[in-house]
Amino acid sequence: MAVSVVVSGVGLGAYFPLAGGILAIDPILDMGRTMINVNGATTSSIVVGNSLGKLDKEIFNSKND
Repeated sequence: MAVSVVVSGVGLGAYFPLAGGILAIDPILDMGRTMINVNGATTSSIVVGNSLGKLDKEIFNSKND
């Protein structure tokens, strides 16, 4: 939806059929953005837990098979 507004707003209405290509690859790009967000949240929680002394390093470093 946002693509149609932007394309029409800048006067490129003739190129609107090309928006299908953007919509086709957007889920793949969204997976990458989600991966970065999850990785950042995990890293942040580990850093905060460690700084507060709440991180049990033996459990964190153990291998769970």
